[in-house]
Amino acid sequence: LYAWYQFAKDVSSSGDLDDLSGNDRDLTARDSDKRPAAPTTDSPTTGYPTAPNGFPAQSAVFNADLLEHADDGENFTFGDGTDDSPFSISVWVKVSDNAAHQIAAKYKNSAAGIAYQREWVLSISASTIKPRFLIQDESNNNTQWRDGTNAVQANVWTHIVATYDGRGGSGDANDVQAGPGIKIYKNGVDDTNDDSGSDTIYVAMENTLAPFTIGNSDDEPGAKDFDGSLASVALWSKVLSADEVKALYHS
Repeated sequence: LYAWYQFAKDVSSSGDLDDLSGNDRDLTARDSDKRPAAPTTDSPTTGYPTAPNGFPAQSAVFNADLLEHADDGENFTFGDGTDDSPFSISVWVKVSDNAAHQIAAKYKNSAAGIAYQREWVLSISASTIKPRFLIQDESNNNTQWRDGTNAVQANVWTHIVATYDGRGGSGDANDVQAGPGIKIYKNGVDDTNDDSGSDTIYVAMENTLAPFTIGNSDDEPGAKDFDGSLASVALWSKVLSADEVKALYHS
């Protein structure tokens, strides 16, 4: 377990969101007006007669809010420009509308003359309203991604998991690229659309100083803000198996 966040702690006015994995990757608010709302009891446990052990029992509403972990070049990076390493991310979300939602990312768009620092993004695509997991080779300015097959329904709790096996690419357009190493799971079931995404020339993600963020990626327009509720975000420095994803959905 690389990092784990639940939203039972009230950080609406002050304080950091604790990393429950014990790895000290706590999150801070970007600005005083970028703090999510106080926790509520609306969560994936709603409607369960007895909530499975470990289910998040509370959530926080995000509305143009941004939590981040500033990077020193070592955190939330799963590539070094030559090779990628495997990782997985799990989120419980309830989006407020059928629009673009950037959930979690290590991805900084250029702003005020600062160069792009793009690594990876988990989002809901504006064009399809489906989960999308994207990895970026900054040196080659190329991306690999996969979408889910089914759209995310607004105002319904949904469990999304994205995994990447770290295979990277050779940089040769004639070789199989990194995209087939990405999987998307929705509510415990493999939902990957293997016909989606880009398989352009790719080698590996770069190790950048982009912050890890929840609520949008860094310097993205407000149209991509995550609007809705988050109950849990967790990352692993490995590929979760289909059985592990299913167990995670139920516990």
